[in-house]
Amino acid sequence: MLKEQMSQDFRSSYQKNITYGNLLEGILFDKNPRNILEFGILDGYSLQYFAKTGAKVFAFDIFEDFVGNGPPKDIRDRFNHFSNVSIEYGDYYKKYKELLKNKFDIIHIDIANNGDVYKFAFDNYLDLLEEDGLMVLEGGSEKRDEVEWMEKYKKTKIKSFLENASYNIEYKTIGDFPSITIVKKKKNISLFKVFMCQDVKQKVPETLLSGYITQGKKVDQLEQELSKMFDHPYILTLNSATSGLTLALRMAKDKLGLGQKDEVLTSPLTCMATNEPILANGLSIKWVDVDKETCNICLTDLEKKLTKNTKIIMFVHWGGYPVDLDLLDEILERNKEKLGFKPVVIEDCAHAFLSEYKGKKLGTHGNYAVFSTQAIKHFTTGDGGLLFCPTKEDYDKAKLLRWFGIDRDKRNYKGKDFRLEHDVKDWGYKFHMNDINAVIGLCNLPYISRNIEKCRENALFLTKNYKKGKILHPYDPENITKSSYWLFSVWVEEKEEYIKEMKKKGIMISQVHQRNDTHSCFADFTPKGGLPNLDELEKHLVCIPCGWWLDEKDLMF
Repeated sequence: MLKEQMSQDFRSSYQKNITYGNLLEGILFDKNPRNILEFGILDGYSLQYFAKTGAKVFAFDIFEDFVGNGPPKDIRDRFNHFSNVSIEYGDYYKKYKELLKNKFDIIHIDIANNGDVYKFAFDNYLDLLEEDGLMVLEGGSEKRDEVEWMEKYKKTKIKSFLENASYNIEYKTIGDFPSITIVKKKKNISLFKVFMCQDVKQKVPETLLSGYITQGKKVDQLEQELSKMFDHPYILTLNSATSGLTLALRMAKDKLGLGQKDEVLTSPLTCMATNEPILANGLSIKWVDVDKETCNICLTDLEKKLTKNTKIIMFVHWGGYPVDLDLLDEILERNKEKLGFKPVVIEDCAHAFLSEYKGKKLGTHGNYAVFSTQAIKHFTTGDGGLLFCPTKEDYDKAKLLRWFGIDRDKRNYKGKDFRLEHDVKDWGYKFHMNDINAVIGLCNLPYISRNIEKCRENALFLTKNYKKGKILHPYDPENITKSSYWLFSVWVEEKEEYIKEMKKKGIMISQVHQRNDTHSCFADFTPKGGLPNLDELEKHLVCIPCGWWLDEKDLMF
């Protein structure tokens, strides 16, 4: 059918108008491409421009009955001396599957184009285009849509398709007849981004070559700077937040003398890093449902599930939005007589660097609190974590446990050997941060408050302007709960379709964390009566971009 549509009157746009040839030559000069994909060789007019670039050219003609299973022999012969050009027959509607591992700087499609050809190009070949690449397609003007075969075969008009298409692209149609359309991807709107200040280029190499790269002065310096920022003296840097939660649970376990039958009440809507440390400490899990309005732990359900076996309460501040800590404390005080004691609280603040509850930063409310400094968090040390201890006694013990239980300040066994340690009373872990990660943190720390304020500004903009779904933790103008907005969560009706639609526009959205209770490793703790709030929430929950790297124009989705 496509071959029938081609006629001698409708040959290559570049053959009929030398201006387009010059335009193509200019594009190639500007892009300096390394890989080019072409569909529709015909007389080879565009291919001659591609061949001369020296780029690797994959050229496919679409007519299987051409001599030599590809373009006519004279066309093939013309390009035999170009070692960078590969010419063969290729089915436009199937070939993309074989090319998925490739990326192209230029994709040129000239195969009796119509709206359906364009749609297929955007649906299947756009993903093969480098982020700064160009797709060049024959056609696009109103006059081009009026050619006889377009009417005869009732083909979808290109111009109307382009005007109504919802792809993450920008395009420009040049010429009346013949015409070509140049397409490029718009900037993808990412859900996460690593912040790394420029100072690391100098400071990290200095540390690497200093002769001291494990835990040392840079670790001490970072802990001091964090203590000033949070006005809290008991902060330890670690190699991950997972280590921090493992350590906090171990501290509580040792203090209370806990065993396998003792329970940790925890939220299943979080990273696996929150709940796997419970298993590592040999404790039992009791799942608490979520609050559908905030994605945080449901304190009403928590109170119902308190028993004499409940020894620890653990939860994540989802997306940076603080759990109601005062209400939690009221619940625990109210149940203190029934339980005989008040459970230890461990806050997972992985999402919540510089989040505040009633004017105080999270981590400073008298509980164990653990932060993540992993790559995509607001404050990154490349990888790592922080443990905030409630008392000096806890701090001193955690400091020992993070390095095998050894007191690093009291080595030199009996004054005889500086490498030997004194008696180790409590076995510990290798959980410490090193100086390489610490120096990254020291470089980044001065910029984090500014970045988080930008996240808050974006959250306020979204609160006022987002119309596609219900906002699950809107901006609080009274600052009772002051989120850092690592995540901006919304409730949408058609979740899978919405994710597909946003992906097509180049906007990355996600639920971010799979509910933990459904994983096989937690099979022994299946909740009686289920988790009805979470069952409903997960059908609708997605997180949309609101990061520090985005401006208001990026948020108009």
